[in-house]
Amino acid sequence: MRNVIKLFQGTVVTHEDNLTRRDRILLAVAVVLLLGLSFIVVFPNVNAQTITFANPGAYSQRDIAVSYLNGTMAGLYNDTSTIITDGNSSYIFTLVPKGANPMDDFSQWINDQMTWARTNASAVIIFIILIGGAIALVRKVT
Repeated sequence: MRNVIKLFQGTVVTHEDNLTRRDRILLAVAVVLLLGLSFIVVFPNVNAQTITFANPGAYSQRDIAVSYLNGTMAGLYNDTSTIITDGNSSYIFTLVPKGANPMDDFSQWINDQMTWARTNASAVIIFIILIGGAIALVRKVT
């Protein structure tokens, strides 16, 4: 098969095509297979999705409420669990606030308070020094 390509101002370039019929069929099959494989990679079939939570620096666990967009509850999980969700649905993930109640579990409440105190000790000490200095200044002035 002989192709003729016309370029600018009458310049002619010829190209000799030496592909046989068998080679053309093999090339077409290879192109179709390559396109098919690329569509498999580009558009994967996702039916379920796995979500893993991690809270490495936490002193205590937090709960995560998972609900559908319409507000229906899908489940309540902690922050170290794994969730398998439906890939066709949309979800809302909400961190549930955790409040310490000394009447429910006093030892856990004390543990939470001590954790808070250890974390914020320097700020508490600076606050006490500032308040004490302000009180001493007010007493000295009056």
